[in-house]
Amino acid sequence: VRVWNADSNDLEVELIGHNDAIFSVEFSPDGRRVVSGSRDQTVRVWSAMSGEQELELSHSDSVLSVDFSPDGKRIVSGSLDQTVRIWSAASGHLLAEMKSGSAFQSVKFSPDGKRIVCGTIDAAVEVWSVDSLLNRRRAVDWSALLPLVNAERVRIVRAI
Repeated sequence: VRVWNADSNDLEVELIGHNDAIFSVEFSPDGRRVVSGSRDQTVRVWSAMSGEQELELSHSDSVLSVDFSPDGKRIVSGSLDQTVRIWSAASGHLLAEMKSGSAFQSVKFSPDGKRIVCGTIDAAVEVWSVDSLLNRRRAVDWSALLPLVNAERVRIVRAI
């Protein structure tokens, strides 16, 4: 992973540690850290300034997507192992794991950090409550082409 200065086009830091393809990278909200997910089955957290690896977290298959929560305190990762995991960004402690019957290709915290939206490889979008982890809702039936509004009035539409 390389961090470039967008103004000068200079390489600022190289983040060395993954030993296979990297599928996802995100900056922390404050820009001081970078999280990455890789085919090597790891989530790694780095200092964006020094390039030093701060955390290494594991899945049992490729990690396809990662994201920081809006407050920077949590990391979410989605994997081919059919899990979404929520981690403490400070300690790397596993806070929660959600399992599904499908691999997760994309994960993203909502702007308020209370939910996680996940895209699966079997063409579904799932919305998870971070706090309860019990309210699993399959938000979109991809066989339908119409937008859906769920019980929380969150509108999710199919991208074509």
